[in-house]
Amino acid sequence: MSSLSFVFTILYYVFSYLVVYLIQPLVFFAFLQPLVRLFPNRFSFLHQRNNFELRNQTTMALSTPAPSLTLPAQLAIEISSEGELEQVRPLIDFLLQQRPSEFVLELIFSSESVEKAVLELQRRHPRRIRIFRLPLFRPMGALLGWITAKKLILCRYDFYPSLMLYGRRNDVKFILLSATTKNRTSIRNAVGVVNSLINCYWGFIFSSFDKIMAASPLDEKILNSFLSGHVCGRVRGRDREQRKVSFLDLRVLQIADRVSSENLHDLQEGELKPFLQYLLQRFSHEQRLVVGSGWPIEGEIFASADFRRAILRGELQVTIVPHCVHNFSLVNSYDLPLYYLFPGQDFSEQLRLLERRPGVVVVAFRGILCELYTYFADAFVGGGHGRSVHSLLEPYLAGCRVYCGPRIHRSTEYDLIYSLSPQEIQVVENLSDFYRYYTEVRKLPRVSPMATRKYLLTQIRPHFEEFIKECF
Repeated sequence: MSSLSFVFTILYYVFSYLVVYLIQPLVFFAFLQPLVRLFPNRFSFLHQRNNFELRNQTTMALSTPAPSLTLPAQLAIEISSEGELEQVRPLIDFLLQQRPSEFVLELIFSSESVEKAVLELQRRHPRRIRIFRLPLFRPMGALLGWITAKKLILCRYDFYPSLMLYGRRNDVKFILLSATTKNRTSIRNAVGVVNSLINCYWGFIFSSFDKIMAASPLDEKILNSFLSGHVCGRVRGRDREQRKVSFLDLRVLQIADRVSSENLHDLQEGELKPFLQYLLQRFSHEQRLVVGSGWPIEGEIFASADFRRAILRGELQVTIVPHCVHNFSLVNSYDLPLYYLFPGQDFSEQLRLLERRPGVVVVAFRGILCELYTYFADAFVGGGHGRSVHSLLEPYLAGCRVYCGPRIHRSTEYDLIYSLSPQEIQVVENLSDFYRYYTEVRKLPRVSPMATRKYLLTQIRPHFEEFIKECF
C-alpha cells in the first residue's frame, strides 16, 4: 500500500466513524429530533423520514422469533429504489429457490418508494427475509448492530458510511452490483487537479470491494482501466486479474424470461385478449407503436399533423400505457380520439368505436407493460423529457425499436443497448419532432434484430453462473 493510499484510508476511516458514531447522532438528538417535536406541522419531509425509520421498531416487534430469524443471515443486500430491487431480484429469486430453507437474506432499503415491494417480498418468505430501513435521519450506527450476514451487496452507488464500514471488514465479502460511472465525470475525464483528487476518493471506494459487476460493457471497460492504474485505497489482498470488473446486468435475465413466448399466456388469455386480437387482426406488426410509461407531457408527440393523419386514417395503431393512470387525463391528444381500457371493463363497445373512428388506445393496466411490448415494432419510452427515462431494456429485449427523451443521464440501459444496437435506439430531443424520427428510422433495414438480443443472453447467463459459483 502506498503512503498516499495509507493516509487516505486512515482519513476515510476517521471521517466515517465520526459521521456514524458522533456527528450524525449529535445532529439527530440536538437538532433534528427537537425540530420535529417542536414543529409537528412543519418540515413534513423530516417527519416522513423519521416515521419511515421508526417502522423498524414495529417490524422487529412483529417478527416471529423462529430459529431462522435468530441465526446469522447468509447474505445482506442494500437497495434504494424499485429499479434497484428489480436489478437484484433475479439473484434473490435464484438463491431462495436453489438454497436450502435455512438460507436467510437481510434486505436493507433506504427509500419509502420501495417499501411496499419489499414488504410484499417478505410476506412471501417470512422466515427467510429480514428487512431493515436504512437509518439516515436517525443514528446510523443502528444498522451495524442489526446486520449479521458476512456477505454484503450494494447496488449502483449507495456508498453510505455505515455500509462501507461494515463491508470493508476483513471477515465480510463485499460485492458491488450494477456498478456504473454514469454522472462520474471525473472518472470518465480525469483531467485537472480537482478531478484527480475526486478520483482518489472513487479509487478508494471501488477498490473496497471484493467483486464488482458492471452495469454495461462501457462501465466494465472504464472501471477496469480506472482501477488498474489507481493507487488510492486497498484491493483486499487480490491481484489485478482476480479483481477484474465484469459486465453483468441481471435485469436482462428477468426481462428475457418475461417476454419469452412460454410466459405470455397470462397476457394473451387475460382481460386484454379482445384488444390483442384486434391488434393482430387489424394491423401488421410494423404498423403498431406503443408509448410505454407515458407521462402527460409526452402527448406532445401528437403535435405533428402528419402523425395525427396517419392515426386517423388507420395507417398506424398507437397504444399508450401511462406511468400514472390517475393523471393521464391531462394529456393533450390534439383532438385525437382517446379510448381508455380499464381492468374489469367490457371492451367490446370501445373496440367497435375504434373500428369506426381510429384513435389512440390508453391501456390503464398495471404490471403488463413488459409483456405487452412484444406486440409492437416500435416503442417510445416515457420519462426522458422529465426526471429520467424509464426502462429501455424491456422494449429492446421484446424486439422493439426504441425511442426516448434526452434525460438518459442515469440510464445504464441506454449505454448497454447503444453498445449492441446503435441503430435500434434513438434519442428524441423535442417531442414535436418524434414522428420525423419515427418515419426516418422505419426506412432503415433491420438485419436480424433479434440476433443481437439473443447474443446478449448468451453472454449474460455464463456470467451469472460464474458470479454465483464465485460468490456463493
